[in-house]
Order: sequence, then structure tokens, then C-alpha cells
Amino acid sequence: MCNLSPDPDKVYKDTELMLENYRNLVWRLEESVEDIKDKVYYMGGRHLSNLFHFISLDMSEYDNQRSKAAIEERLFSLNDSKIIVDAIDKAMLKLKSYPANGERYFQLLHAVYIDKEQLLQHEIQDKLLISNSTFYRYRKRAISLLSDILWRMDLQPFVLDKQSSLSEKQPCPEAEEAELE
Repeated sequence: MCNLSPDPDKVYKDTELMLENYRNLVWRLEESVEDIKDKVYYMGGRHLSNLFHFISLDMSEYDNQRSKAAIEERLFSLNDSKIIVDAIDKAMLKLKSYPANGERYFQLLHAVYIDKEQLLQHEIQDKLLISNSTFYRYRKRAISLLSDILWRMDLQPFVLDKQSSLSEKQPCPEAEEAELE
């Protein structure tokens, strides 16, 4: 196994990109859940009280193979999105506990990228009582710290947990590789 060290600039930019897309990703997840519930209701004439019940159902009970494949594909796409959201959420909580300004970094990133209602920069600065230069300095430091946290995180539990909740029949290649090592 080779030792790969990440390019700090690329990791920073990737983390910034994930944060910039977080709000839209959560919205997409919420909309997709409703869309899947509507399609399943139409397909099977069943009313689902919640998506978790649907996910636990055996997909083979649906007759239409094309619809079944489309819903399975959509669920796995949602699963991938949920893994990203969960990883960012967990990393944000670790950032919050960072000893030097962790709470401030958390508040800033949360206000800029995660809060459902997007605020303007000057509104965030007023809310956090910080200057323009402090805003940019804290934002850069917070994203760098979050990058480090995400890079060091073991995402395997997220992947395994989400895949097992979607389908017991779908093997997890990463888990099989880990078992072989």
C-alpha cells in the first residue's frame, strides 16, 4: 500500500466545494425523498408512512423492472449524497470542539454554508461581531481545519451503515477488500 499525501490546496478547494454545495445537497435529498415516495405510491398503490420503511422493503416485490431499477438507482444516489452530508456534519462537530476558536469557526462555516437561510457576508459579520478581514481569515482557517478533519476521517462506517440500511443483498466492495487484508 503506497503512502499518498494529499495536495493541501486541492484538499482545501474540494472541502470548499463540498461546503458550497451542502445547502443544495440537503435540499435535493429532501426533494428526492418526496419524489421517490410519490413514485412508489403510483407504482404500487401503497401509502408509505415514511421513507425508512420503504428502504427496508425488499425491492423485488415490485413488478415493473424498469421502475424498480430507476428507484434503486435513485436510492443509491441518495445514499451517496447522505454519506457526504453525514461526513460534513460529523466533521463540523469536531471543528466546533477545536481548542482555539473552534466554536467561532463552526459558527462562521455554519452561517456561510449550512444554515438553511443564506445570509449575506455583512449579515454574518454583524451576527458574529467580526470585521471583514477577520471574516476572511477565520473562513480560510476554518476550511483548512475542516479539510484536515475530513481527510483524516474514516468514512468506512458511513459507507457500511448506509449500504446495509438500503439493501442487505448489495455487497460492499470496500468491506470485502478490508476483510481480505
